[in-house]
Amino acid sequence: MAASYLDAPASLHALQERFPAQQFSRRTRLHSAGEKATHVYLVESGTTKISKISYTRQPFLSLVHSGEFLGEMLHSSGEIWSTSAETATVTKLHKFPARDFRRSMARDAKLMDWVVEQLRQRVKRIERQLELMQSCRLEQRLLLTLADLAERANGSGKGGRVEIPLTQGEMASMVGSTRETTSTILNLFERKGWIELRRGAVQVVSAEMLRSVAE
Repeated sequence: MAASYLDAPASLHALQERFPAQQFSRRTRLHSAGEKATHVYLVESGTTKISKISYTRQPFLSLVHSGEFLGEMLHSSGEIWSTSAETATVTKLHKFPARDFRRSMARDAKLMDWVVEQLRQRVKRIERQLELMQSCRLEQRLLLTLADLAERANGSGKGGRVEIPLTQGEMASMVGSTRETTSTILNLFERKGWIELRRGAVQVVSAEMLRSVAE
């Protein structure tokens, strides 16, 4: 799990003071692939989805939680977004002009290190998704993916019920399957009492239980 922005360098907190957090309603588009990347976003609360267009469909890539941010690739001017981002829940986030953020990184090695760690954690999560698709059958992939998502959202790694703000179609894209097949398996999980399906979300009863069943 990425370090909280509360543990971030003083230069980041200074940016937060200059650019206070704004609240965005659910399903607000923050940016789209192909647009000029003019800002960096730091999530204060809530969850944001990152996705990328692939031919005729838009597969889900990852969720961004409190303490994480979008736009850490903005090391030079003229960058273009390769992904799209949309709030998955009501979300509060800081919107930093890319130029100001780049200047702060250039002046503060600690902030640069913090950005590198954010990138490392994101790459690690993507590698985890690829590993599951290569080595696990679909039912196991779904169980472990839901457990991973619930543990990240919960913060502590364990705990009770956690709601994952993903549609069944987005879950299918994340595990590399069709919506129909994924829906069938998720409904089976619900009948077993492992999850609860809601409109636009999946509620995990216990991440620890899902991991135990999968392994």
